[in-house]
Amino acid sequence: MKSIGLIILSFLFLGCTTVPVQNIDNVTIMPTQTKEHVKRVITNAATARGWKVSEKNDSTIRAQLFARKHEVVIDIAYSGSSFSISYVDSKNMNYDGETIHKKYMAWIERLRTDILRNM
Repeated sequence: MKSIGLIILSFLFLGCTTVPVQNIDNVTIMPTQTKEHVKRVITNAATARGWKVSEKNDSTIRAQLFARKHEVVIDIAYSGSSFSISYVDSKNMNYDGETIHKKYMAWIERLRTDILRNM
C-alpha cells in the first residue's frame, strides 16, 4: 500500500509542469527614474538573460526568448515610475489560454528581479 502511495505522489509531482499564467503588473520603481533610464535598464536586463529585444512603441519593449525548442514573447510596458511584463505568445510551452509551462514564470520572475536590481 505504501508503494502505491509513493507511485501516485511521484506522478503528481512529475505531472506538475504547467502553472497559471500571471502577468507582472505595475511594479513600482523607487525612486522614480527617467523613462529613458528605465528603458535602458530593462533592455540590458533582458539582453543579459538572452532575450531578443525590440521597441514596440515609445513605452513598450517586445522581448522574445528562444530556449531549445521553446519560444516566448512578452511585452514590457514602462514609465519612469513602474513597469509591467505581459504574456503575448509562445511555442512549445503548453499554453492553453490559462496555464503555461512552469519555466515561463521562472524566466519572467528572474527578469523582474534583474530589472529591479539594476534600477
